[in-house]
Amino acid sequence: MIRPPDKRVPNDIRHYRQRANLRLYELAHYVGVSSSADVAHWEKGRKVPSLDTLFKLSEALKEPPDLVILDLGL
Repeated sequence: MIRPPDKRVPNDIRHYRQRANLRLYELAHYVGVSSSADVAHWEKGRKVPSLDTLFKLSEALKEPPDLVILDLGL
């Protein structure tokens, strides 16, 4: 899902990815997305990962899902 620039989803994906010493492409591969651009869009709050992907991100980053995505803006 793409959001308008003024409706970005706050998250700490980049912070936790860097803390885990993972590159964009490594995290993309781990969660099963085809492009590191998807991860970059999530980090910038432009897109929201699916619920299944959020749990994979949480597992890869070793952080609870609610810390990875602070507010889904629903």
